[in-house]
Amino acid sequence: MSLAINVTFEGFNELVADARDAGARGADKLLRAALTNSAGRVQSEQRQLAPHRTGKLQRSILVQIKFPKAEITAQEKYAVFIEEGTGPFTIKPKTKKALFWPGAKHPVRMVRHPGIKAKPFFKPGYENALPYVNAQFEQVTELLTVALSGKRGAY
Repeated sequence: MSLAINVTFEGFNELVADARDAGARGADKLLRAALTNSAGRVQSEQRQLAPHRTGKLQRSILVQIKFPKAEITAQEKYAVFIEEGTGPFTIKPKTKKALFWPGAKHPVRMVRHPGIKAKPFFKPGYENALPYVNAQFEQVTELLTVALSGKRGAY
């Protein structure tokens, strides 16, 4: 189970078509850049907050862009357990009759694990990036509004 956040630009195709009809060229490039930059910022914030003993979890946070949507995922299997934590659980052997590890006094039939405390990184990283994401799209909206109003040199 992986964690995922989708950033979708609703009305992307319609806005690009309207801009093209009004003679404003390059709207699609502006919108694509805003979506790409926003997704990259979310990924960066999440990677900074992710626990990084080995760096494997940080490297598993990936961005996939399919306009008009960007998907940011943490693909490491244990990411959801780090993000949300777990309650107490029992560990039993899968193939043997008992569990044993170096340092154990004797083999045991099962171990009761106390659970894992949540260390959220995915959602807080997204929330940290929201002001940047909003600023990106506000800036593009202003540029397109000026261009669509007929004033030249908007972008």
